[in-house]
Amino acid sequence: MAGRRPTRRTYARTDRVNEVLREIIADDMSEIDHDALRVFTVTGVEVSREFEHATVYWSSLDIEDPLGVEAVQRVLEDVRPRLQASIASQVRLRRTPVLRFAPDPGVLGGRRIDTLLGEVDTNDDPS
Repeated sequence: MAGRRPTRRTYARTDRVNEVLREIIADDMSEIDHDALRVFTVTGVEVSREFEHATVYWSSLDIEDPLGVEAVQRVLEDVRPRLQASIASQVRLRRTPVLRFAPDPGVLGGRRIDTLLGEVDTNDDPS
């Protein structure tokens, strides 16, 4: 091990691609003016090993019900070609991954816990 040089790359290529795609998509989404995307955040991107697909995880503080999630999903599907074209022009990959969109499960779980804790607080109220 004495002759080994430390490598500059400390994480996998897919991790680097995930972060680059997240930045590109977040920048492009900030330019889209649509009511369903008022408080919208790209929380992460996960590319497949072969870079054929990429799941874009998102959250929005505006969404309180499943209909709101569906509205955001429709808008995202409409802008998907624009986002993929932007990725293709900014990133050198053999193929541009096909984007899929999904609400961030961590954010949804956190909201569910907040709701349950709120219900517990109101049930414990002595008045």
